[in-house]
Amino acid sequence: MEKEPSTPHTDNGTRTAVLHRLARMITGVRRPHPVRVGVDGFSASGKSTLAAELAAVLADQGRTCLRADLDDFKRPRTERPPGPDGFYRGAFDLDAIRTRLLAPLGPGGDRQVQSRYFDQQQQALFPAELRPVAADAIVIADGGYLLRPGLRDLWDLRIFVEIDFDLVLARGTARDSAWMNSEQEAAEHYRRYYIPAERLYDAEADPRAHADVIMDNRDVARPVLREGGTRRTHAP
Repeated sequence: MEKEPSTPHTDNGTRTAVLHRLARMITGVRRPHPVRVGVDGFSASGKSTLAAELAAVLADQGRTCLRADLDDFKRPRTERPPGPDGFYRGAFDLDAIRTRLLAPLGPGGDRQVQSRYFDQQQQALFPAELRPVAADAIVIADGGYLLRPGLRDLWDLRIFVEIDFDLVLARGTARDSAWMNSEQEAAEHYRRYYIPAERLYDAEADPRAHADVIMDNRDVARPVLREGGTRRTHAP
């Protein structure tokens, strides 16, 4: 099935202008519980940077923000299925994401959450410390595969950070070669592992179709916003 063509750009300009536009979209979402914002995208697209920037803008406006990095909800390495398919389907503990973070923040939830679950560096569980979240708080979580079935309906606003796979390879290699043995090893890991897993996610879950807004981050200084496939209406 062919995908629908992208809708026209809704905003562009400096990164600061785009950040404030996104912040207005977030504060325009009205819920009787904390607003759950998911920042999705492929590797090295700028998800974590965007989530941190949005949290800072909203905090400057007096809003209470909680940040969550869903890399802290990955399974132990020994429990992950092998290969790109296994990484996509089994790297993240979806049940922990739902029950410990997202569902308690939603309708009927007790707003007691665990924002970190499994420490990848130590390969051990984080202490199971629950944190109360105010009803008017904003929770911004970033990570891969957030708009897959089983998670996509638990977000109150969905942002997809878009770059092409050539940039995934270039940016990811430059970033990860610092902790891998070499730039060549990092590039090969992206070619054989991360990018095939993300192509599978793209084909199966069609994240742009389930995003409320897409941020084209190919030019990080001048990103461009356009409507996602949900075409929801938000405050200007």
